[in-house]
Amino acid sequence: MVKNEHCRASKLKVMFEIKKSKIHGNGCFASEPIKKGKTIGAAFVKINDTGNCDADYQRTKLGQFVNHSDKPNLKIKKDNGKILFVAKNAIDAGEELFANYEEFGWEGKKI
Repeated sequence: MVKNEHCRASKLKVMFEIKKSKIHGNGCFASEPIKKGKTIGAAFVKINDTGNCDADYQRTKLGQFVNHSDKPNLKIKKDNGKILFVAKNAIDAGEELFANYEEFGWEGKKI
């Protein structure tokens, strides 16, 4: 089990953990209740500006473990060169985190 640790206000906070998913391989699970609208973290960060999404963005460790769902509990927010996961609704501790990767809109487009 891998835990993500965030430093906020000089204290460590564990918001999610990686463990076996019933959907696909390993998944990302809330280790505590998460309020609607809370930013979970970056899914991708911008590393280049070529106009090619695959070349311009690098997936983060968090982005590697959030599985796809047509009924996600996370939404996508673009912010200053980062693509963030934000809680779409309140998420219970132990609940797997899902995003709808079709929301990225990368089909050959510059984002």
